[in-house]
Amino acid sequence: MKSRTDMRIYRVADLAPLAEIPLVQLTFLIEARYHATQRKDLRELVELAGRVERVQAGNRSWPKELGRLLQEIEEATADHLAKEEQVFFPMIRSGCGAGASGPVQTMEREHEDDGRARARLRDLTSGLVAPPGADTAWRALYLRLQGFSDELMEHMYVEDKILFPRALCGDLED
Repeated sequence: MKSRTDMRIYRVADLAPLAEIPLVQLTFLIEARYHATQRKDLRELVELAGRVERVQAGNRSWPKELGRLLQEIEEATADHLAKEEQVFFPMIRSGCGAGASGPVQTMEREHEDDGRARARLRDLTSGLVAPPGADTAWRALYLRLQGFSDELMEHMYVEDKILFPRALCGDLED
């Protein structure tokens, strides 16, 4: 059986074909594959965390700041995705991606912020490991958070390593 690290390496290798598809098509793929999914997942995670928090209110093991942190992540993600969809992707689609160094720098900084938020999430939740005696909903929340975190890493990889470099060098292949 593959370890989690092996699975991440395997998934990144599976992303290599994305470097071959036309850049404009890649922007639409990112919106459909990552943006729509992450908006939906974050909304559901915030709601699930709220439900679990209400049940676990008196439990000392429950990470009291989790709901607030997830709301912050949801807000920051919504803002970030809007910048991509309203500024950066239209620049690429109109053939001006090479002039997008400012937006790319902003998005790269926000990806670094996402990394810090994920680190806070891991610290707060003991590495997304529910404590002994955690109920099914709590364990399910942590599993979903792990899946979301993995998906976000994949999304950022596609942008940082494939989309941004291709856009900045003026790749207009269609």
